[in-house]
Amino acid sequence: MRRVAAAAALVGLLALAAGPRPAEAQDDRLRSLAKRYDELSKNHDDDANRERRYVLLDLFPYREDKSARKLLRDAWDEEKTVDNRVAVVHVLGGSGDPKDLDFLVGELKKERLRSPVIALGEALSFTPDDKRAEMSERALKHLGRARDDLRVALLEGLGHLAHGDAFDPLLKLAKLDPAERFERNVALGRCGGERALEALTAEAADLDAAVRLSAVLGLAGVHADTAWEAVRASTLERLGTQ
Repeated sequence: MRRVAAAAALVGLLALAAGPRPAEAQDDRLRSLAKRYDELSKNHDDDANRERRYVLLDLFPYREDKSARKLLRDAWDEEKTVDNRVAVVHVLGGSGDPKDLDFLVGELKKERLRSPVIALGEALSFTPDDKRAEMSERALKHLGRARDDLRVALLEGLGHLAHGDAFDPLLKLAKLDPAERFERNVALGRCGGERALEALTAEAADLDAAVRLSAVLGLAGVHADTAWEAVRASTLERLGTQ
């Protein structure tokens, strides 16, 4: 009995010596970042703004955590500099929670600065793989009511999310301005795979150079030999050598 008790005590000592478990270490790190952000929030000079931006970006590994997401939402109201708001969008936009996308879209519609709006497209690329279907569906819903830079950002984000269910709605979009058409073409290839070949092949023959570039980028996202052949045929046709 004494040997069992001694062995149990030894195991306990070894566990203490090994330090906190990974989950506990992560919680400690998150609490430390939240405390640091709170301390820095008392000052809004350039140095404090920069240090808060670093803290916001350091929240990236915890972007799915509920408390981290709340801190980021609260930070949106507190942060007034462009760079810090971009940091909030980059991290919160990659959380994988549709409610965060709803929040950001609502706030970005009121945003007069372009950079935080544009950042949303890239932010959606950080969505965890198991959340991409749901986020793609929500992004499509917002797309119908979005305008200008926000609409372009959502189209870019849908390309990054690369979910197959977005292909048909993207293909049906009409009356696109040049920037929207560019991002839509890229997204078509990433979302549709070989289903996008016909549409992108047609776009690759357009007279506008930017449209042709977007079509080639979309075809590159198909990752199939048939896409390469479409790029080659289009290029030869443009050169007049076919």
